[in-house]
Amino acid sequence: MKIAILLPYKENYSKLNAGAVSIYVNDTTKLSKFKNDIRVYGSTESKKVLNKYININFKKKFYQSSSIEYLKCFISKIENKKTDILEVHNRPHYIDFLNNLTDSKIVLFFHNDPLKMQGSESVKERLNLLNITDKIIFNSNWSKSRFLIDLPYSINQDKLKVIHQSTSKTKIDFTKKKNIISFIGKLNSSKGFDLFGKAIIKILDNEKPFFYLIHPADFLDKKDLDSRYTLALERMNKFDYDEKINNLEDVLAYITSNNYKGVKLIDIAKSYRVNGN
Repeated sequence: MKIAILLPYKENYSKLNAGAVSIYVNDTTKLSKFKNDIRVYGSTESKKVLNKYININFKKKFYQSSSIEYLKCFISKIENKKTDILEVHNRPHYIDFLNNLTDSKIVLFFHNDPLKMQGSESVKERLNLLNITDKIIFNSNWSKSRFLIDLPYSINQDKLKVIHQSTSKTKIDFTKKKNIISFIGKLNSSKGFDLFGKAIIKILDNEKPFFYLIHPADFLDKKDLDSRYTLALERMNKFDYDEKINNLEDVLAYITSNNYKGVKLIDIAKSYRVNGN
């Protein structure tokens, strides 16, 4: 069973600054019984890449879609190789193009809200995806329910599966946790980092025993950062993938990367203070 996994072309599949999709793909390929037959394709300038990776080098052309150039280069890499399954992550608008150029079974994996992604916003687009893919996988029941909005009841839902983001279960000893709060995600306002920055300063001012670590996928402009956590950002950004994952074992509270309007992040953080409750 030969499997080719295609990442979004802006996804950084590297030990430094790996995003959520990269971390998920890297962890699941390690556990797969087909791990020796999996290859992950993406585009990064990093030399420290994660497992099973083949880089796609392509030149962006003026007046030409970068996505199309990326897909053409990907097809050129697999066209002479047997590929039983083509797994596309988080880019529904890639599917039409790929479907016309490959006989492989196509699996589409949603990591975000389908209704906010190019290629799956409309009912017509989602019905088309159901027609030309072999499986569509969601990382939550919520994202699946979003995909089904306004679709007819008669559709075949056997193609739709939910695989939750966690890839393995671990036992957690909260007595060994440290008073550390961690924000995980890209450092921009769409992920709520601006709210986290304001909240964490209040915690540092009022909760002296608290420490905080930040695990960034990307940097926000330094001018938007408070000087009191700029240093921590610079330090954490130098850690590679394995160091970040190991460090998370000490973290008592996590702030995930979404901008939940109306929710006070300082209250979320404080709710985890006593023995992980």
